[in-house]
Amino acid sequence: MKSRSTRTSASRTQTTSTWAPAWVDWRYGGGYIGSYAPRNDHGCLVFPDQCDKSIVLKKKPTDYLRDIYVDNIVFTPEMMRHLGAEIGYDRVLVGSDFPYPWETNAVDVVMKAPGATDAQKIAMLGGTAAKLLRIDA
Repeated sequence: MKSRSTRTSASRTQTTSTWAPAWVDWRYGGGYIGSYAPRNDHGCLVFPDQCDKSIVLKKKPTDYLRDIYVDNIVFTPEMMRHLGAEIGYDRVLVGSDFPYPWETNAVDVVMKAPGATDAQKIAMLGGTAAKLLRIDA
């Protein structure tokens, strides 16, 4: 599958298969990508002239969602449910957007995440971050 390269300075990532960091920092629940990823699967099919033919992906853009980690600055339990369905609760970390008071109830949003098990909630509240940072918890 071919795709145009996506570079986003705010999220420090690109969607080429040749760039594969251990984890990627996509802020605010992955931004638009968690909701619009299926559009990326179809972009080069609909607009092939707008795609860089030198970039060949090993899998569909939506399949890469399970390779990234996102924070939970999404504000509602429904958006947390959506992150769990699209990206996986095992890839969501609690966020605060400190020093800005953007989200003051980030822990509550995790605790109310529909369908999340206790183990997934523990992971979102720090277990996954500890693992990524190689901190014994």
